Amino acid sequence: FLASKSSRKIGFALTLLWAEIFGFLVALIYFLLHLQESNFNDIPKFLLLLFVLGLFYTIGSLAFYKGLREGQVSLVSPIGASFVLITVILSVFFFKEVLKINQLIGIILIIFGIPLLSVNIEEFRKIKNLSFLPGVKEGLIAMFGWGISLFLIIPVVRGLGWFLPTFIFRFFSIPIVLSYIFIRKQSLKLNFQLPIFVLLAVIGFLNTGASLAYNLGVSKE
Repeated sequence: FLASKSSRKIGFALTLLWAEIFGFLVALIYFLLHLQESNFNDIPKFLLLLFVLGLFYTIGSLAFYKGLREGQVSLVSPIGASFVLITVILSVFFFKEVLKINQLIGIILIIFGIPLLSVNIEEFRKIKNLSFLPGVKEGLIAMFGWGISLFLIIPVVRGLGWFLPTFIFRFFSIPIVLSYIFIRKQSLKLNFQLPIFVLLAVIGFLNTGASLAYNLGVSKE
């Protein structure tokens, strides 16, 4: 909801850029306060993987924010949030994780629910033309981008702990978003409006907090 308001006001790419900057600053404060507790020795062997997962995360986020600008939040958000489907499937195949019955039921419901959300039923009934509602394509890209990135971060968290993976890949995400803005020849100009900056700061804080909470859960497995 917050991201949709900002994306429609200043654009989806600028929204993501500033949200990532604010989120990284929050992580940077924690990093500086706990500098001596950080494990730097194993970082080099995970750097490439962190960049790749940062790339998938950023692609997913750009698509999601674009979808929020062009489509309905009630449509794009649940599709993007189905990233857990991708993460679980990859974990089953590569980490040999075993799913419980309730987890299988949840996956089946997601698989059947996404088409029901995505297809323009009214248009199909009228002219027999199967088309997707606005924002669906972006929601699906977000689902795959986030799902893959959250799968890739699992071995990194097990190697570096719960904090450093998020700190590093969010550092990578900032130049990736900047590259997208330059390639698309979009403006970086942002008029200072306190409500917008507060909104972007809240988005960044919540995104970083959610990522760290996920990592913490993975580290305790």
